[in-house]
Amino acid sequence: MGRLLLHALALGGCAAGAAALTGAAEFPVLAAPLLAAPGYLLLRFAGRRFADALGRRRLLARSGLAGAERARLAAALDLLDRGHPDVARETLAALAGPVPAGAVVYQVWARACLRLATHRGFGDGADAGWAGVTAAHRRPLPHLERALLAPSLPVDEAPLAEEASAADGRSLAAILGVRGLLLGTLLPAVGRPLHPFFPRAEQDLERMLGRRGGPFAARRLRAAARGIQPRRPLPPREEAAVLLLSHGREAAAAALLASEDAAGTLTRRGRALRTAARILVFLRRGGEVAVTPELFARHTREIFFLHTRDFAPTEGAPHADALPDGPRRLLSLLREKRALVESLALQWARRPVLAGVLGALARRLAEGPGPARSPARVRRFLRWWRSEGRRPDEACASNLRGLVALRDGRPADAASEFARALSLDPRLAAAAYNLAVARDDGAPGDGDPAEALRAAAAEDPREGRAALLLGEYLERSERAGEAEEVYRRMLDGDAMDADANLALGRLLLDEGRPEEAEQALRRALAAREGDPEALVALALTHMDAGRPAEAVPLLAAAVDGAEGERRDESRWLLHCAYRDAEDHERALEVLDGVPDRFLRRREEPLEEAALYLEERGRFERSQRLHERLRELRARRGEL
Repeated sequence: MGRLLLHALALGGCAAGAAALTGAAEFPVLAAPLLAAPGYLLLRFAGRRFADALGRRRLLARSGLAGAERARLAAALDLLDRGHPDVARETLAALAGPVPAGAVVYQVWARACLRLATHRGFGDGADAGWAGVTAAHRRPLPHLERALLAPSLPVDEAPLAEEASAADGRSLAAILGVRGLLLGTLLPAVGRPLHPFFPRAEQDLERMLGRRGGPFAARRLRAAARGIQPRRPLPPREEAAVLLLSHGREAAAAALLASEDAAGTLTRRGRALRTAARILVFLRRGGEVAVTPELFARHTREIFFLHTRDFAPTEGAPHADALPDGPRRLLSLLREKRALVESLALQWARRPVLAGVLGALARRLAEGPGPARSPARVRRFLRWWRSEGRRPDEACASNLRGLVALRDGRPADAASEFARALSLDPRLAAAAYNLAVARDDGAPGDGDPAEALRAAAAEDPREGRAALLLGEYLERSERAGEAEEVYRRMLDGDAMDADANLALGRLLLDEGRPEEAEQALRRALAAREGDPEALVALALTHMDAGRPAEAVPLLAAAVDGAEGERRDESRWLLHCAYRDAEDHERALEVLDGVPDRFLRRREEPLEEAALYLEERGRFERSQRLHERLRELRARRGEL
């Protein structure tokens, strides 16, 4: 605002002078603007030179240097004003230290590293030119310096994350210390024409804070600085992570906190920032539309319960069985989620500048897929979360406790937990499925065990999950005809529903109707191209029909598209297809890629693999598998 006022005074003075001169010399009226323009430019140039000279003189006086050292600092300032920051930095690096008022020298040094030179354009320059602050250390961090000191400049994400993962505490403290010195110098200069840093303060701060000043620069830039700078001192690594998160550099923030996390020295605030950064990285890389249970199982610690109802597991669900101690582990993750949402909200309250990142993430974690929306203001959000916002999570927790009781052989306790989950969230289809299973296992109750599951499927037929679980339960109860009716009703609403076609195809294949199963599975693949589950199911139809050669390309595509245990299963089936097609060379090659850990948990494939390897002369691995087979049978008392 001070700069605008000075420009207005200069323009007004030049215009008044030009008008007076035009009137005195009796020039045409149009000559006044022509005379005022060069007058304004000359006045602006002179004012800038005067402000620069005054600022340079005050800086030299405050530096505490004398003699040759003072002359070297003056030369560096002159080089910086002439637009040669690289040479200025080399000149400053030759200064002997420490000096009585070294902060001034380091501010000028940082300005040279930042290329904050007069009013010229920034210019990217070489990356090595940014290694000024940490050049004295063994590990210069040019990309990280650039991201922390001038976030508005573009920076390559991959090298930035690499430097962040290798950053040491001293280097981070040095960068943040210079940032603090610069802010402490530039912020007071905004709007004060007589301050030595006034000529560049607004432009420099806009680049340092990544925010535009606008018409009321002092107020806006100070508010931005207050939003980013912590009210209380933070450890350097966490403060740097906050800065990176505030400017959308989640991968670098996660890498920066990873080493401290591995050492177990992160604070609770740091753990919340770490988890938030990893979730944001995941969402940015393609998980923003939907997070499947398979992705959940692979990213358990980072991507837990984005939509709680979607991850409510059923008995035998892969994303529950894939974790050690299944439901108990998920219960602990659910508690972590609650703590994370509250921590994110508190960080959001303390630093409003992070509202667009942490606030949006906290709301997404809390809301789930339902129609309700959480408040946008942090205090109202916390009140909502502590009252009604946690109900879906509490329902999911009851469902998990019911699974624990069911696996411990307590179906009555499990049924009461599932019923409580449904009272908290009637649309929780997984709890309705689990309640039906508990009733089948001996829990007391009258009527149809699947009554609640049928009600959930009828309440929202477009949801699909409840109907699929109803069909799965009916198959489990050996009521294949009713399950087929459920799947066909789903297809009446959408003939290309991939999940319904896949479920129907599997059911028809089990019922000995391969032609109909193949049609349903081809529709599933048309709706969801490259789906490993549909590829495997379609390959099985060919193998059951005695056409293993036609199953080979489908299983090869499933191996390429699947991950984890599903890939191992697809690879085993590919071996079986080659074996049945009597291509033993490729069958052995594929079997070599099937890990022992997959075979050791499945008795039938284990026996088949051991006998096949023995027939083909692979005695070492065959003997190992035979020993495992004898262990399994000894446990059952068959040996």
